[in-house]
Amino acid sequence: MADSLKTLASPRGTLVYRETAATSSDPNDSGNNNVFAKADATLYGVKIDATSNTAENVYLCLYHDGDDSGATVTVGQTHPDMVFKCISGSSVEILFPCGVVLSGTDYLHFAVKQEAGTAGSTAPTGTVAITLIGA
Repeated sequence: MADSLKTLASPRGTLVYRETAATSSDPNDSGNNNVFAKADATLYGVKIDATSNTAENVYLCLYHDGDDSGATVTVGQTHPDMVFKCISGSSVEILFPCGVVLSGTDYLHFAVKQEAGTAGSTAPTGTVAITLIGA
């Protein structure tokens, strides 16, 4: 019996956001503002690639904000909506088959940092690539 793997077009995730050098813990940086450039986004998948970051574990923190610039999000003080851990030197993918929906007036923002949860705002020492799939 032979196994095969095929890549199919996603029937839901029509938007893809990629940040190939997410080395900042500041969601107000130009690369982290307003992930899908729209309010009322639905998130279907997250990929964190820390294979180039072998020094420490990294955490992807997702935030929502009514301002598309993320001006009211302060990393280290604002409580993230979701936090995903990626072990140093590895990659992780998380899927949400039914989607995670933001409120109709909020925008999705993210920060990558060395600490989990709310506290801490230290950026990773190595490069981390982030991919978010949504609609």
